Amino acid sequence: MNTIAGFLTLQARNMADKGAVTALQKAKNKVSGMMMIYDKLMHTNDFTNISSADYLNQLIDYIISSYDNESKIQIIRQLDDEILDSKIMFQLGIILNELLTNSYKYAFSDRTSGQIDIIFRVANESLTLIYRDNGNVLPEEAMEKTIPGLGLKLISLLVRQLKGTLDVNLKEGTEFKIEIQKNT
Repeated sequence: MNTIAGFLTLQARNMADKGAVTALQKAKNKVSGMMMIYDKLMHTNDFTNISSADYLNQLIDYIISSYDNESKIQIIRQLDDEILDSKIMFQLGIILNELLTNSYKYAFSDRTSGQIDIIFRVANESLTLIYRDNGNVLPEEAMEKTIPGLGLKLISLLVRQLKGTLDVNLKEGTEFKIEIQKNT
């Protein structure tokens, strides 16, 4: 996977088209998110479960580092720590990658400051991921899935696979609330 991530980075450096560079960066972030889970699983005796806070913090840090460090986008994290099934965390990692990438690409595309809140709560048998930014609101067409490439179809598909619910609020920024059961 390291080789694949490196190859994607080299390809992106040789591209002039910003859209192609962004697509390669998103693909690299997905591969890196998978690498993080596999790395965590390789360093533990339990190959099916990982720490939610540890994984999500590392993933967030990695994604942030792959974007322009000149921006002053503040990331507020409230992450419960629970040992969870790696399959669930893998899918939540892909969702979080899509959300962060979309914020940097669309919500803050013409701004150098803003705030992103990432809240992950574990209560009884329920997991809740709340992702909110105070950037430019996603256009209604994006929610109707008529704009290609936003990753919203992927987010919806993963939430359905997890047998969860997805609520989106487009007031004063964009907020995604995803709820799933721990034992999906």
